[in-house]
Amino acid sequence: MNVSGERTFEAPRATVWQVLNDPSSMAKTMPGVESFDIHDDRRWTANVKIPLGLGGLKMKVDMEKVEEREPEFAKLAIKGNGVGAMMNMETSFTLTDAAAGGTEMAWSAEVKILGPVGSMGQRVLQPIVNQQVQHVLGALDKQVQEAAAGGGEPATHGAEEGISPASPEAYEAEPEGPTTSTED
Repeated sequence: MNVSGERTFEAPRATVWQVLNDPSSMAKTMPGVESFDIHDDRRWTANVKIPLGLGGLKMKVDMEKVEEREPEFAKLAIKGNGVGAMMNMETSFTLTDAAAGGTEMAWSAEVKILGPVGSMGQRVLQPIVNQQVQHVLGALDKQVQEAAAGGGEPATHGAEEGISPASPEAYEAEPEGPTTSTED
């Protein structure tokens, strides 16, 4: 399954690059992160619970940055293992200066899911993947806005305007959804 898109951030390219290449910032964008370990500046591991509608899929996800051209391009190889599924993903992004200021990001990901979960088929998995992508992009925009505002300071008015209309639904549905122990 291939997914790709573009996103504009109201922040300088150096700020967007910094967030995209900071494992702890990226951990905050991933849905269902239960723990996160940084091995070095190129490798990190997350234990996640991926929401699948009927509860969640617990998975150990190893990420490795395999290519980098600062401040414009990076590629990551991601491997996940869980009960009922194995995931292989290669994702990359390219950053350019936007004509009206800010930063343009073109991104793509090739996702392969094997095992019983993978056998559900692309028709079933595509909407789930799309929802998770919107969640990640909305959370990424928030991290970029916080970094642009001066690091640890709360995001300001501009951050709320920068989040895509699709993001709040995906962002808010997770905590309210039935992914708690009530359905496990």
